[in-house]
Amino acid sequence: MRGRQRECMMSPVSELPIALRKARSGISLLVRFLTRGRARISNLLRKKWRYYSKRAAWYWKWMRERVRNGRTTVVNFAGAGLRRLRALHKPFVRLSRRSRRTNELLTLRRQEWHVERQIRGVVRSDVPLVLGPWLSEVGFEVLYWLPFLRWLKTEYGWDPASAVAISRGGVASWYHGLADHYVEIFEYVDLHTFARRNSIRREAAEGSQKQLHSSDFDRELIQFACDRAGFSRHRVVHPSAMYKLFRQFWLGHRPISHVQERTRFAGLTPCSTFDLSGLPKDYVAVKLYTAQSLPDSTRNRLVLHALVEQLSEVASIVILNTGIAVDDHTDYDFDRHDRVFYLDEMMRPQNNLELQTQVIAGAKEFVGTCGSLAWLAPMIGVPTVALFSDSRFLRTHLYFARHAYSAMGAARFATVDVSAHEGLGFEAVMRVMRTAVQ
Repeated sequence: MRGRQRECMMSPVSELPIALRKARSGISLLVRFLTRGRARISNLLRKKWRYYSKRAAWYWKWMRERVRNGRTTVVNFAGAGLRRLRALHKPFVRLSRRSRRTNELLTLRRQEWHVERQIRGVVRSDVPLVLGPWLSEVGFEVLYWLPFLRWLKTEYGWDPASAVAISRGGVASWYHGLADHYVEIFEYVDLHTFARRNSIRREAAEGSQKQLHSSDFDRELIQFACDRAGFSRHRVVHPSAMYKLFRQFWLGHRPISHVQERTRFAGLTPCSTFDLSGLPKDYVAVKLYTAQSLPDSTRNRLVLHALVEQLSEVASIVILNTGIAVDDHTDYDFDRHDRVFYLDEMMRPQNNLELQTQVIAGAKEFVGTCGSLAWLAPMIGVPTVALFSDSRFLRTHLYFARHAYSAMGAARFATVDVSAHEGLGFEAVMRVMRTAVQ
């Protein structure tokens, strides 16, 4: 009974609502699936669109930049090419300049070698030697010419008895060991004639004091010296040889070793031919004159007068003014009083340099313009203070002098820039100079 009821319940008529519900559920699931699929497809398409549109925009931008950069690159390459074309001559110009400079250096080297060969031929001969004549600056004679002659004497040797030196100012003691004979130029010409003939020589040398060539005046002096020394034949070691060998060092184109190898320094012993008993026992020798390194100006005169005045408070001062003017250098004048001494009565053109040398040798200190006798004082063992206000023309010489003094064990050599009072103050500079002297 119950089985039949169950069969009736499982009949197709009773199963119809279930099938409808399942169909409806299936349709609902299909619709949901289709809806979600459409949404997914729509989202995917939107994403792809955004992606590819962005990439298309990026590629478009990239292409535009490439085109723009390509145009710029073409313009740049064209400009660079034009610049290269315009600069095409520069390597050739540089090569030409280097070649010209090399040729100039080779020419200068050949000239130096030629000068050295000539000098060797002169000093190696048995013919009497003429050293000079020296007509140029005192500073170059002391710092370069005399050491150059000592180097020649050391390298090649000659008998001083068969040599004559020609200079001015009575400096026979400077050439001791180099020449036993000395001829004073002022015994051949007077002061005015010397100044005039030397001026003519400078004009022929384009205004240069340097004896780069032998002049008619040189040849006259050489003949006069040979007649005085009794030489029938002679060979000449002219200052032009030294100037030609050292000129490139002074111009900054040669190292200091170039000059050091061709110079020999030695202490100088001045003669004692002058009676200096009237001078004080302890004194400071002062030689201040106008020069390119210490030009004549109101400022410099005030500083130098103050220096001499203050030095005279602690020591006696001997002023080495000569009153002799043969070039563009002029002595600074200072007030005369009990502690400031002048040697006007003893100064003569024929003896002024030798007298100054002897006075410096007896001083406890030397103060002077940087140059001239300031180079000499350390060589004779006198502490030196060299003054300047413009060092442009001194750098090479100071560099060389300090090396030379260090090598030979010379006396102390100090330099003071008198123009420093503009920054340090006048009193500070005076203290520095007084400390340097004391």
